[in-house]
Amino acid sequence: MEQLLQIGFLPATAALLSIYLVYAVAQKWNLRRTARRLGCQPVRSGGPKNDPFGLKAVWDIQDAHASEDMPHSRMRSMDAAGPNAHTVKTNFLMNQVLEIRDPLNIKTILLTNMHHWGLGPVRGRLSSQFFGMNMFTQEGKAWKESRSLVRPHFYVSQVADTYLFEKHVRELFLQLDVDSDGWTRKSDLSHLLSSMTLDIASEFLFRYSVHSQNPAKRPNLPVIQGQKMPDMAVIGPAADRAAEFMARVSLLGSWYWIVPSRQWTLDTKKVMTLCKWFANAALEPGLVPEKPADVGPQYYFLDEVTKVCKDPDILRQEVAGLLFAAEITTATLLSWLLVYLSRQPSVYAKLRAEVGEAIGLDQTTPIPNAFQLRKCDYLQNVISEGLRLGTPIPLTARQATQDTTLPTGGGEDGTAPVFCPKGTQIALNFFALHHRADLYGDDVEEFRPERWETREKGWEMCGFGGGPRTCIGRKTLGGKALISKPPTDVYFDRAIRVEPSLLRGCANRTAV
Repeated sequence: MEQLLQIGFLPATAALLSIYLVYAVAQKWNLRRTARRLGCQPVRSGGPKNDPFGLKAVWDIQDAHASEDMPHSRMRSMDAAGPNAHTVKTNFLMNQVLEIRDPLNIKTILLTNMHHWGLGPVRGRLSSQFFGMNMFTQEGKAWKESRSLVRPHFYVSQVADTYLFEKHVRELFLQLDVDSDGWTRKSDLSHLLSSMTLDIASEFLFRYSVHSQNPAKRPNLPVIQGQKMPDMAVIGPAADRAAEFMARVSLLGSWYWIVPSRQWTLDTKKVMTLCKWFANAALEPGLVPEKPADVGPQYYFLDEVTKVCKDPDILRQEVAGLLFAAEITTATLLSWLLVYLSRQPSVYAKLRAEVGEAIGLDQTTPIPNAFQLRKCDYLQNVISEGLRLGTPIPLTARQATQDTTLPTGGGEDGTAPVFCPKGTQIALNFFALHHRADLYGDDVEEFRPERWETREKGWEMCGFGGGPRTCIGRKTLGGKALISKPPTDVYFDRAIRVEPSLLRGCANRTAV
């Protein structure tokens, strides 16, 4: 009986395998015929040579993250494909990913034909486990509804009050030890800036700050019946580890699950516990204390959004996404700015002079508001140059939801259209885009804010992404940078670079 079963099983398996192979070959041939009919040509290959299964490409990604060199590593991979290779394909575990740094293709994906492209498996599945279903993870009608709920609360008028930013910036200065000669000691500013931005973001969203810079200031939260108390002490490290994990798997597409995720699961639960507690607290009248009478008008996100939304699950998911996005982008931008200003004393002196003329350099100078600082043209150019070279969102992913095309990138010269069948996964490499010498000149690696005095910002500059899904907090992020820079100029005459390696770690995070 067993022999009969074996004899029947093997031919059936062989038949099924044959049918699958015939189907796969026929489908591939049909796709090639469609591409030829549309005048499309294949793109050049990037990534390691002689790597048919994409194993070395995956290893290179993990190694780049370990050495805090991810954006530069992906840029070098694209450079290796040729001088005009701005749309290249890379094989990750038999999973073809198009990496793109071409402005026209980026515009096509994010704006012109954005309805042809979805968020893809990592952002659509994995990120939703962390953020929940909110404007960062949803698509279509659900995304529009989510964004319409959040967007009105991010107009510049709501973030123009600088008291919230200023007090946490001053708290950062208190963390810097000063020697007898008046100079601060060597400090890990990337860590301090991450803590500062987390404090700002949490207070803007929740009314309470997690006070990661000064734990002694953490409030004693009231008990909510049936709700687990959040541990504020672990939120910062948990959010950072979660960001690093999603950056590691961002280019793996459907294979993201091969990277161990137990710690990531624990970290996401910690962050969601915090967001859940505050979402429920915002719906309890009188539970969250009133703001102090002496701080002037101040805007808190949950206070306002609960006027139109009473669903604690929706509130929890929205603030989780906002907290995560605000912390990583602002800390990265400020880290790059401080590194480059320490390398360019003349730029720092010019910036300090402009700020001094606009608002004064005396320590008794009243706190400026965002509208005053936006009139400082050179300060705006400094931030733009920081966004270009630092690129807080270096990579973002999309996946074709239908057969579609890209206008350029195919053929040996990279000018022919590219056919993208349904399911094609792409990675928009904003970091590599911003470092293209053919777009920015031979001084592309130089921090030169003056380039923005005459240059218009088109699709070759995607510091905040682009299209309808552009960063909703771009004015808030810019505002934080504007508010965070002047106190440095007020209190410090000069900044000296003492840790060159900081530059590599500042942009090792990836948006998915």
